Amino acid sequence: MITEVGSEYWLQERPLDRRADIPGWLKAWGNVALTASGRGAFSLLLDRVENEVLTKVVLMPAYTCDSVIDPFRNKGYECLFYNCDGSLGPDLSDIEAYASKDIGIFVHMGYYGEFTNASLRDTIKRFNRSGTLVVEDVTHTLFSRNRMLDESDYYVCSLRKWTGIASGGFLASSARAIEERLPEFPRFYGIRREALLLKGEYIRSRDPETKEAYLAKFNESEELLFRDSNAYRMDDESRSLLHRLDPSRLKEIRRQNSAYLLNGMKDIPGVTPVFRSYDEDSCPFFVPIFIDDYRQGWREKLIGEKIYCPVHWPIPAAIHNERFASTISVMNRILSIPSDQRYDISDMKRVIEVLKKISEEMQA
Repeated sequence: MITEVGSEYWLQERPLDRRADIPGWLKAWGNVALTASGRGAFSLLLDRVENEVLTKVVLMPAYTCDSVIDPFRNKGYECLFYNCDGSLGPDLSDIEAYASKDIGIFVHMGYYGEFTNASLRDTIKRFNRSGTLVVEDVTHTLFSRNRMLDESDYYVCSLRKWTGIASGGFLASSARAIEERLPEFPRFYGIRREALLLKGEYIRSRDPETKEAYLAKFNESEELLFRDSNAYRMDDESRSLLHRLDPSRLKEIRRQNSAYLLNGMKDIPGVTPVFRSYDEDSCPFFVPIFIDDYRQGWREKLIGEKIYCPVHWPIPAAIHNERFASTISVMNRILSIPSDQRYDISDMKRVIEVLKKISEEMQA
């Protein structure tokens, strides 16, 4: 059992070889360019389609983060948004409200490993016919089988969210060639790699000074990305680690851990799982829950027990608007419980015990 659950990954192995090619399991996405980050993958997309788009207008989910919005803004796009509902599905009527708009790019995604965007097939076909480019963000559904919507023109992903690598994202297309000749970003790789190594050292030593050091390095690397969202290539060490990644094992562990969490959370007052179960084709990203009241209090108590649950995501300034009330309601209540391949059932058992304890304290 690992006593700390969540937060950043760590570098668990250092490959002797340095590979510059694309791992075989990623080739299922078609023509692939590996980037340093998901943000960089979006920037590469916009560079790639500059002469293809009908207009510099993008329609994307309101349930998103600034790292998706920023590359479009930096390229001069008008950003429009559509709501999601309480099941994280897209509000189709909201999308239809933009029917009179000339949309250059339509962005969609499934959340937390589930095919929450399945209802968009007909909508996407209409966008295809009108010449709108369709982009699917597959960061949450990367390892969910048959989750690609074939009608999408491009796929974008942040690989860093799934395993301990210094850099990682991709832009892919099943029908279009993509140039992978990108500049390097050695300062970013170096800082992230140092942070990953320090995190591994902390997991072994539990030294608080080491924890402060790795957190500072991770923050420094994210600041670099915030200031520079250009497209850079993934470093060769991270590519080598992706070659060693076992997707089948990753999926097996995540499914087992997530099933245990969902079963254990059934009767905890104040906690409502977003999904009742994961189907056999799904690979959970996190296990999302709704906290009925005072989410920040729950989160602080979890941190006190060394369980670090991210919020996906802080509400972007662009959707602080009554029009997006349903999405804001989701973003104000949702919390992501880690269930990834670093952990086993004993770790998930502790998470459940802590959630029950917090629930009793909150009910008192």
